[in-house]
Amino acid sequence: MKKFSSIAILALIITAVALFACRGKSAGSEADELDTAIREASDYLNDNIPAGGKTVILNIQSDSEELSDYIIEGLYSNAVNDNVFSVIDRKQLDLVTAELNFRLSGEVSDDSAVQIGRMLGVQTIVSGEAGKSGNGYRLRIRAMDVQTAQIQGQFSRNISSSRKITAFMK
Repeated sequence: MKKFSSIAILALIITAVALFACRGKSAGSEADELDTAIREASDYLNDNIPAGGKTVILNIQSDSEELSDYIIEGLYSNAVNDNVFSVIDRKQLDLVTAELNFRLSGEVSDDSAVQIGRMLGVQTIVSGEAGKSGNGYRLRIRAMDVQTAQIQGQFSRNISSSRKITAFMK
């Protein structure tokens, strides 16, 4: 009888620990809407940019440089890890934009984007914007063919709430 109660207590402890671990994991791993939107934008780009081509993630315009950098880094990381098309390294982009005396934090005209894309030898330029839209936010990402300046695709997603965007916008 004593052996049974020890096993029962041990089983209860293991069950409690497992339930607590699962509860903590699901609460902590809940994705922010911004991260979800970046992943969806990456999936969209994977479907709309020719496989194997060279791409540059040029800029994301927003009211916060930190937000812009966060989105660019997310798109860049996803592109590298998804391995559908190759992405020009950010340092190489910085060298070219410095040579052109060009700042990427503001709006980039299609002509400027095409000029940068040609200097980098890429086929596709990715750019976009993130900002306030009504009570939430809107993320827009577009891909443009460098040779023809035609839009290969444009992704748009409304984000009703995002702790990360709110933090970046302060």
